Amino acid sequence: MNVKLQQPVAVLSERKHIPDSIQACLMAGEQELAELGYQFLVCYQSKEIRAELSSPAWTIVMSHPEHRHVIEVTPHLEPDIESPIKFNVYSYFDDGTTLLTMNYEKHSVIGESPDFIMEDALADNIVDVIEAHKASEQRYIGSTQGMASVLRLSAESYMVARNTLYKTFFNSLLNQKMLTAKEGYYAFTLQHATEFYKRLYKGLKVLNKRKLALSKTNNEREITPSQQNVLLAAERHAIFCNREVSQSTQFSRYTKTLLFFVSVLVFAMAFGMTMSLDFIVILILVVLFHELGHIAAMWAFGYRDLQILFIPLFGAAASGKKNDPTALQKAIVSLMGPLPGILLGWVLLYVNSDLHNEWIDDTILILFILNFLNLLPFFPLDGGQLLNAVIFDRHPRLQFAFIVISTLAIAYGAWLLSDPILTGLAILLAMSLFSQLTETNVLGLVLQRGYEPSSESENLTSVLNVLLTKPYQKFTFHQKYTLSVKLLERMRHRLPKWWETVIALSLYLSIILTPLIYFGGNLYAQYMSGKGYYDEQIENAQTPDEKFLAKLNAGIYMTYSLSDDAANDYFNDILQESKNKPNLSSWYSIAVLAQAINTEQVINEQLITPLKQNNLSLSESNALRQLGTFASYKEVNYRSVLNLYEVAYQNYKHNAHYDLSIASLLEMAAYATSENDVVLAERYFQQAEQDSQQVSSPSRADVLFAQSEFYFSQGRYKDAESALLTLQQLISEQDMFELTVQINANLSWILLASDDLPGATRYAALAYQLANDQSLTIDEDNFDYTKIDVALQMMVMAVEQNNRDEALRFYQEAQSIGRNLSIDWDEYLTSFDMSEIESIQENQLYSYRTFKINSALKNVVEKEKLEK
Repeated sequence: MNVKLQQPVAVLSERKHIPDSIQACLMAGEQELAELGYQFLVCYQSKEIRAELSSPAWTIVMSHPEHRHVIEVTPHLEPDIESPIKFNVYSYFDDGTTLLTMNYEKHSVIGESPDFIMEDALADNIVDVIEAHKASEQRYIGSTQGMASVLRLSAESYMVARNTLYKTFFNSLLNQKMLTAKEGYYAFTLQHATEFYKRLYKGLKVLNKRKLALSKTNNEREITPSQQNVLLAAERHAIFCNREVSQSTQFSRYTKTLLFFVSVLVFAMAFGMTMSLDFIVILILVVLFHELGHIAAMWAFGYRDLQILFIPLFGAAASGKKNDPTALQKAIVSLMGPLPGILLGWVLLYVNSDLHNEWIDDTILILFILNFLNLLPFFPLDGGQLLNAVIFDRHPRLQFAFIVISTLAIAYGAWLLSDPILTGLAILLAMSLFSQLTETNVLGLVLQRGYEPSSESENLTSVLNVLLTKPYQKFTFHQKYTLSVKLLERMRHRLPKWWETVIALSLYLSIILTPLIYFGGNLYAQYMSGKGYYDEQIENAQTPDEKFLAKLNAGIYMTYSLSDDAANDYFNDILQESKNKPNLSSWYSIAVLAQAINTEQVINEQLITPLKQNNLSLSESNALRQLGTFASYKEVNYRSVLNLYEVAYQNYKHNAHYDLSIASLLEMAAYATSENDVVLAERYFQQAEQDSQQVSSPSRADVLFAQSEFYFSQGRYKDAESALLTLQQLISEQDMFELTVQINANLSWILLASDDLPGATRYAALAYQLANDQSLTIDEDNFDYTKIDVALQMMVMAVEQNNRDEALRFYQEAQSIGRNLSIDWDEYLTSFDMSEIESIQENQLYSYRTFKINSALKNVVEKEKLEK
């Protein structure tokens, strides 16, 4: 930060020229000293030491007929009820030395000079300050053995002494390398700036303790009207001065650039603890693009002091200053963060439809998530900022309610998603609610007192009059300053015109609703396409069975499409058409079951009983099987779901539909496994194998494959192996070639899981040999994918044997096959990314295979990169 200093030059003036805004302060200080016997000596104005302050500093100098020291009276820049005015006591000695006694101010002095002695009285009143100065004066005279004496100065000689003092003081600081001379101002050297700010920090801690103690007593005391006038003038002057310094103090371009890159680095390190490098790079670029949109809009509307800073874990913030932006300008600035990112996302989505680049896919996802989230109507997101600018800025209490609702919404989102970042944001918002409530209440009281928009000075007077009342009079000056600056900013805002609100909300809603309409339209088109398919089946049905089954399927489809009412319409059609018709009684029961599952997620077991006694048609059996799947989706009672499947199974078997009866048993086994009923699942598998053996069904291959998966999931590797070996004996290599390769590959994974590495390698080698047997003719175009899988499996076996060279060879072979098929190899490898699998604790064979390939890939790809 570039703090600019300047040498004060005092110019003689008259009291009548003192501005009205601070006259009450200076006159009160003069009156207080007059009661102690002091008399007016001179009035002058001078430049402030802070070069950022354009208005001159006014000072009244008082002298005493019995003493040679003088007292300067100036408005305090951090006033409170005890010290709205600053008294500085000076003694000018004939040896060229000057003694200055301050009160709780020495920490803010910019430096020290050998001939300029500064003391801090740390007193409670001006009398104690004067006595402390007299004592310091005598100590110095004693140190010179009476050789030095205090000069009695006239008005003219005081002005000369005052200007000489500060000229000598600044020259001394330059000689001591505390300051450096710039073009038109002075600046701290780096070393002295560090020392100054350390001293300032320590001094402020002491001062704040004193002010806190005083504020507790001030809250209980009554302030007289004259004290109010003096404090009001002092606070008003101090707030304008401090705000002018704050607004004029800007970081240099070099400092802004340095802060930007440091903030990016800290942001990356914060996310680097849990995120990949690729993700962090994409996130930084997306966030930066978002903030550049805000910056571009600010620049276009004439904002100044533009800056972007990244905030670890939260994102980034773009900032700029403008004295009086319109509501529409603020709304557009808010929208110009999300809008460019959303448009870029759509462009990349179109471009990547042909490229299928994973990095671009991730960028699109982050662009949409980050920018659409920012459009949510919650403060402090961009959507909330927009609504605040065009709606709530008119109504302080409504604005506070909006912030409370935003805090609760973000807190709920944090709880729902278990998201630590949203949790942190909710906590920060909650911590700011008290200050927001104070701001709302103070502004409300200002409006109640008949406030009319006027000059800034009158606006500030209205605010400070409220802050002089309980409970606000106990506030420290820093609290009053922060609150007043916020309220002045708000009172200066031009309230939104109706057409600005309409334009801003139209833009906002169009950005929000466009993707909803687009995706909603697509979903509706898909919905209507599915509905049309089933309606066509219903229309073309030749028999009641075919029609009712089509209507049942249509109803179930509607439920999956989240349209329960439409589903019940189809179920009601079946009810009405089958009611009181004995030959359609089964369909009536099926329709009642479907409605109960859909609306109440329960099944009346009495409705299933007559279905067990009927000899159902094939369509009715299919309907019950469909209801079983539907009921499991709706999380109906476990036993009831199995009853539906079992009725379908018995009817399939009774009518000699063996492939369908075996398929029902496999579905029941899978459902029982998902419900952790392992005993019943195994019983279903055994029944399926027994049925497939009795009727020589081709479904036996499906049964044995499913059995091996089941046994593997239970850790029964020998049984899993036995099921596949049985299957292997049933098939011909030539007739079911790809299945043979798959059997050997699965046997390899099973033996690897059981720690039989030699056996696993043997089966993997056999699968690899069969897949690459040139003497066999395979018609399937996609068999090359099987070759990739067995090559990667051989890679795993080589890694397990610590043969990294052999592993790399098989990896490169798989990669070569993939490239010949024009496969995006990097995207193909993501199919083995374990982050895409919720848990490998399920011990499914597919999950185990994916896990082993993924682990081996990390090993082998690293070696390939090293070789390159």
